[in-house]
Amino acid sequence: MISYVEHPGRGRVPVPGCPLRLGDSPMRPLRAAPPLGQSTAEILAELRRAAQAADEADIHMTREEPQHVVHA
Repeated sequence: MISYVEHPGRGRVPVPGCPLRLGDSPMRPLRAAPPLGQSTAEILAELRRAAQAADEADIHMTREEPQHVVHA
């Protein structure tokens, strides 16, 4: 099922709709996807705050390399 939504930069655009309809469940209005990069600053700020909190708690987020076992 294809529905149409208004996109701020592209006008009326087709979007895939939900093929299931449940009688007692209201459909939420569809909306266009946000522009690419719209939330980048907020996400990076949140990651910086999480890294600072980890440093303050003396928890270092590191990726451990797998241990290789050598059998003789």
